Amino acid sequence: MGQRYEKNRNSVFENRETRRRIGEEGRILSEEFVSLQELSGMIDSLDDDIADSVRELETVQVTESERLVSEQEQADVEKEKITTDINVEIDKLDVGVSKLDQLRSFEFGQKAVDSAEKTYRAEISQFKELLDELDASDYEGTNIGTTASYEASGSLEKIEVDAENSDFIREESIGGFASKVISSDVRKWNDGLPELSNKLQQYYLNKYGNIISNQKLSQPLSDSVVYEPQGMFTLQGIERGVLGYNDGSKSHIAVGSGYELQTTIHENLHQLSANGDRRGIIQYSGQGRVNVQMNEAITEMLTQRTMGYEYGPDYSAYSNNRDAMKLIESVVGEDNVSRAYFQNKPELLSEPFERVMGTGSWQQLSEAFDDSLSNIAHTAEAGRIRRDDLINRFMIASSNKSDWRALL
Repeated sequence: MGQRYEKNRNSVFENRETRRRIGEEGRILSEEFVSLQELSGMIDSLDDDIADSVRELETVQVTESERLVSEQEQADVEKEKITTDINVEIDKLDVGVSKLDQLRSFEFGQKAVDSAEKTYRAEISQFKELLDELDASDYEGTNIGTTASYEASGSLEKIEVDAENSDFIREESIGGFASKVISSDVRKWNDGLPELSNKLQQYYLNKYGNIISNQKLSQPLSDSVVYEPQGMFTLQGIERGVLGYNDGSKSHIAVGSGYELQTTIHENLHQLSANGDRRGIIQYSGQGRVNVQMNEAITEMLTQRTMGYEYGPDYSAYSNNRDAMKLIESVVGEDNVSRAYFQNKPELLSEPFERVMGTGSWQQLSEAFDDSLSNIAHTAEAGRIRRDDLINRFMIASSNKSDWRALL
């Protein structure tokens, strides 16, 4: 395995360095683009010489943007190739482990079998670490609100949703706004922020006024949201399919995807659930952050609830985990989920779950949620199976209790 592993490790390193460089150049260009955009808006009032200079700068900006986009696309293709190569090696090692298992029936040579299997599994682990390193964001931030951190809204998954019978088509949702701002024009989205901000503030005040502080609810979206051309995300090296991120102070939303409103609300909910160094139901341990994908599932569930019918039949980020969280909510109650999320009290969910399923079961569920979104196919499938099994048993056990709400 040595040479093949080293070859893949070098490829991973080179690819990450390339994407890091493109991202750095993209960020610099993005900063220059903001200033240039302001000048471009005043071009009619500028002297001819200055206006000509601005137009020359615009040409340079377009040329550099096209170069970086091209390099980013090449780096993405190379990343996919490296991922395929590593998965081939993992599959070969998995076959080897299976063959070793067939030797368990023999009376002799079990020490050799054990030793070989241990080696194979160690090699599988090494290759998986390479995949994790390759997929790791070049901006390894931790949470919303942490300087230079990126909290992605997630890649889109197309699913079928019956819009007419959705549980979230309610009169109190904010449905009716997006149709006014269906545009790929960044300025139109920024111009629409005050109206959207007022609609969301009123909705959240009515629904969560006793849970979220007035200070948070009164903060206008213009203080925390900025819309950018989708191409700028590419130039900054942000993974394709990511429609929004938080840089520590503002949520950046890509314009041109058709999902601007969904992403704005998703990212805004992350900010509403941040209190100091705590975010939603995310917790911190010696091993890093836990409940990360459960937190995303709640965020997306509340996004869908907030939008009502305008959430759309073809949009869903974290759809499987979101729908799994709805089942948990059907037992523990919507109010407990909202309080757990906005007031950073994961125990409101973990304690009733563990009273039914036993100590440690919540951590198992959290890990299953995380694994279900793994880029490694068999890890994702195993995570979904474990997640659904735990939730199914939780719901059955809860329904069998004469007064299960006493658990809460």
